[in-house]
Amino acid sequence: MATLHRLTRISMLVKRNPALSTREFQRRWCRIWGPLSAPFLKRIGFNTYLQVPLKTPHTTLQLGGPEFDAFAEFVVPTYEAFLLVWEALFYNDYGEGDEGEGRGREEWLIDPDTALIVHGGFEEVYLFSPTS
Repeated sequence: MATLHRLTRISMLVKRNPALSTREFQRRWCRIWGPLSAPFLKRIGFNTYLQVPLKTPHTTLQLGGPEFDAFAEFVVPTYEAFLLVWEALFYNDYGEGDEGEGRGREEWLIDPDTALIVHGGFEEVYLFSPTS
């Protein structure tokens, strides 16, 4: 049986913390932050989390002039679920709870002042449950 669900989709472009090289940002974001955050994201209800590096040794994407280092897309049950992880996106290492409180900007993974939400909206999907 299928049930209709209304999900929130947020797509964003981000720049790395300027203190990090492009190579170091990509390593930390894709190989460290992504895998370490997966259990937390699943627990708070993320349906989809997609990370796409935009800068590789062979490519650079430019949108509207500024260069972005990465693209992220989130599909969550509510906008509030997205806000739960928003601050955690900024840090070089992944932490939950109070670990991130009081940290300085030099420890951030991305530059929040340049994060650009390029799409935010709702989608309605049918989710199928297995038959008994």
